[in-house]
Amino acid sequence: QALIREVAYNTLSRKDRKTRHLAAARYFEQLGSDELASALAGHYLAAHQNAAEGAEADALAAQARIALRAAAERAIALGAHDQAITFLEQALTVTTDAADQAEMLEKAGHSASVIARTDKGEELLRRAIGLYRASGDRTGAARATSGLGWVRSNDRQDQAALALLEEAAAEFADLWPDPVMIDLKLNLARAFLQGDNARRAVEVADEALEAAEHADLLPALARGLVAKGGAIGTLGRLREAIALIRAGEELARAHELTEVLLIALVVGGYYLGEIENAMALDKYREGLELARRTGQLNQMLQFVNNIGYTSFLVGEWDTGLAELDGALAQATDASSRVWLLSNALIIRASRGESIDEGLAELDTLVEAHGDPGLVSPTLDTRANLAQATGRTSEARTYWIRMAEGWSSQGPAGYYQAARHGIWAGDLQSLREDIAAVDATGVHGRVVEVRRVTLRAAEAALDGRPRDALSLYAEALAGWRDLRVVWDEALTGIDMVSLLDPAEPDVRAVAVSTRAILERLGAKPYLERLDAALARSPSIKSVLATPQTAESKIAIESA
Repeated sequence: QALIREVAYNTLSRKDRKTRHLAAARYFEQLGSDELASALAGHYLAAHQNAAEGAEADALAAQARIALRAAAERAIALGAHDQAITFLEQALTVTTDAADQAEMLEKAGHSASVIARTDKGEELLRRAIGLYRASGDRTGAARATSGLGWVRSNDRQDQAALALLEEAAAEFADLWPDPVMIDLKLNLARAFLQGDNARRAVEVADEALEAAEHADLLPALARGLVAKGGAIGTLGRLREAIALIRAGEELARAHELTEVLLIALVVGGYYLGEIENAMALDKYREGLELARRTGQLNQMLQFVNNIGYTSFLVGEWDTGLAELDGALAQATDASSRVWLLSNALIIRASRGESIDEGLAELDTLVEAHGDPGLVSPTLDTRANLAQATGRTSEARTYWIRMAEGWSSQGPAGYYQAARHGIWAGDLQSLREDIAAVDATGVHGRVVEVRRVTLRAAEAALDGRPRDALSLYAEALAGWRDLRVVWDEALTGIDMVSLLDPAEPDVRAVAVSTRAILERLGAKPYLERLDAALARSPSIKSVLATPQTAESKIAIESA
């Protein structure tokens, strides 16, 4: 049928084709259905392509341009950003006005960023900036430059984004407080934060918030609250951060600001991870569903990444890997692939699987990308691999580098680094890492349970087994309450490694820890648990006998 249609179409003269396309377009126009926007635009464009030069062609070009822009808006509303880019690029072929061309390029560039087509987004926005500058439209140039900075931040080109936006803020300072400049300042605040300058990010976000409040710009106000919350959270002011982000989220929900809501959910979930991982996972899952529904691939990949790592912590490894592997099949940009691949490799390394090929890809991606901001996930991956393979001193070095390089990673990084002191029996090293955790000034339910876990180990290494038992009971209860299964298992290994495995309480924890590790398939950690148990001849029979009532309770509580 397609062949017959093509032959029949090619037998028509250009005039006849134009007439029929125009008739079809006007018929669809009379129906007045938004669902026909694409077909309507296609017929007007084809009619123009088959028209003779002159007034009629110019009139059809105008109609095609209007129809194509409407089709692009319809595609954006449906989350079909690839299709929107196509419509806008087609509209450019029937547009001669430089201002219209710049606007279309800018809109197409934004859609490219949304679906993680970074190179395409940069190309389109650069063209838009050039046209705005050539026509003397400084407001347009500032807006498109702000958009370009956002694209670079999304791609974790942190230094390039910061340099571009700082320069633009100075160049267009006379436009302040135009809404375009408020938006630019918010993008600059984000760039400062990703460049690990949280205090400057707070200052810039405050400037934008004050201007947005006075001008009653609710979208900017919502974004500003989330941006400031994210920066304050990095400074260790966790509860204040969550309150600000929640306020931004509420504004975004009330005014149907989808893109702001997605940012609030991902940033809010990140900081909730220091308070309540289950709540964080709920935020990520809501955000993932919304991102998929609205075609926001870039945000979707962020949510999957965070779901993957949180699933690792809460012991849903198969679910996490399925999400991460599915997203890796869609992710083409280096930045997204690095984060997704890192978390997938962490789970696989913890199961004792070979990750050499994945590490090689990770290194290649980071080297090709070039921004220091992508070093963090590679350090985390190598630290987890080193820990799983018994090289705890090496793991500690990686985690401390991560914590020192990125302040937001401090509370988790120093805590993870401390496991070397625990498993190597190095009290001095452990105390250094406990002091480093305390020095972050971060508090929250997760952070407090980490502190108790480390102090239990400190008591054990300091020769205070009764204190250690009490603290371990508190730590394990905390991890179970938080449903952070992985840390519960690691804490169980700590306890069995440092205290007498023949002690009834230690024996019960050994059995519940084994159940977790077996369910997760964490083979290297099962071997470490067995090695710790082998220190006591009396414990060997325990592993071969049916569960005692005491051990059954421990497993059920896990």
